[in-house]
Amino acid sequence: MNTTVSAMEARKRFGEILNSAFYRGISTVIERKGRPIAKVVPVMDDRVAPGKDLLAYAGIWKDAGDVTRMKKAITRLRRSAVRAMKPL
Repeated sequence: MNTTVSAMEARKRFGEILNSAFYRGISTVIERKGRPIAKVVPVMDDRVAPGKDLLAYAGIWKDAGDVTRMKKAITRLRRSAVRAMKPL
């Protein structure tokens, strides 16, 4: 889910934007004069997605379908855990 805010609004609501990224997984695009200039994204979106390198480490799985199902399950669990977190 993405939201868009002006640079002035982002300045006023920066803490709220950070909390939305961390606790809800919401990305926010910051615009100046109607043009996107920056984006605040959750850290887990910024990490390198597991790809072919994962297959080298997952040698116990003979079928690539097992690895794909495992990646989807891990992603689903991580997203549900982030959404379940409550602000301090």
